[in-house]
Amino acid sequence: MNKKILFGLAAAAAIVLAVITYNSNPPATVGTEATIGAAQRAQAPQIAAQDVKLGDTSTQDVLQTETFDAIMKDDAVRTALLNDELRSQLRNAQLRAALQDDAIRVSLRNPELLRQLRDPALARALDDAELLKKYNDANLRNLLANRAFADALRNPDFREMMLRPNFAAALASDTMLRALRDPQFDAALRSQGFAARLRGER
Repeated sequence: MNKKILFGLAAAAAIVLAVITYNSNPPATVGTEATIGAAQRAQAPQIAAQDVKLGDTSTQDVLQTETFDAIMKDDAVRTALLNDELRSQLRNAQLRAALQDDAIRVSLRNPELLRQLRDPALARALDDAELLKKYNDANLRNLLANRAFADALRNPDFREMMLRPNFAAALASDTMLRALRDPQFDAALRSQGFAARLRGER
């Protein structure tokens, strides 16, 4: 009986010891979940090519072309393009197309056009077909026959610009024609960076 009791006590003691040992040495992962989670959150994914945003490069594209170099060398065109109103008007694709028309360009080069544009009655005539009939100047008629250019002339700021020295000639110049045909020109007109470079700023 004494041996049985001793064996029973020894077995019980072994069980108690095993339980104590297990509880005092928890698995390595216990209590580290937060640390592992934080480490996983701190790992940033690799930057893919499509994640890199370069912004609008259209202005830079124009600045690096022979077109921009020609503009900077043509003082009349550069000065004209410094005007915010002209750049705004040139955003109109129909007006850009009109300025590439040979008949329009010839009319803009005619000095007599300035006298016609100075006529105070012209502003009223632009909205009255009957009044327009009194103007028999071929150059003016060429301009008014083009709807986009006629619409531009209805803007008092545009008419005022047309009266400035060399302005009409700048619009009809080969430099302007080259710019108008440049596929990047429209985007450049909408950028403040383009105007800044025209002013010689970096």
